[in-house]
Amino acid sequence: EATDKAQVSRRIRRNRDLLQGSRVLWFDDRPDTLANEVRLLQQLGVEVEMVVALGDALGHLKMGSFDLLVSDIARPDGQSNGLATLQTLHDH
Repeated sequence: EATDKAQVSRRIRRNRDLLQGSRVLWFDDRPDTLANEVRLLQQLGVEVEMVVALGDALGHLKMGSFDLLVSDIARPDGQSNGLATLQTLHDH
């Protein structure tokens, strides 16, 4: 796992010019577990908006444009799964 993280980090840093100035909407039910990833992207000049609820994600998408949408696939009980959520976001 540490090797995977190091590889991802190197790839991201190599593509710094592509990422700099981009906007990312990150939709996750547990954003507190993503502090390192968000910090890395911010250090590379990426603006990251975190949301936990589908309604918030839809609101952000209606109010602005994003270059990338990141979402977890597993969702807590009672919520639609990540793939269904991405389809909902895509349809709006």
